[in-house]
Amino acid sequence: MLVVVLALVAMVMCTSSVTHHGQALRMKVTEYFLGFGPKLWSIRRGETEYGVKAIPAGGYVASSV
Repeated sequence: MLVVVLALVAMVMCTSSVTHHGQALRMKVTEYFLGFGPKLWSIRRGETEYGVKAIPAGGYVASSV
């Protein structure tokens, strides 16, 4: 049951973050992370760094104008 709840929370976070990323297409996105805290994993694609952080309680999109 806990795994299902965590999977659903992760899906909601991904959907929300993708929406923010889509809205920022007119801007240069430099970081796109799921979670907060220390970085667990990341990969750089072009000018954007994608990754996962330790605390799965939201997402983070950094953009520059």
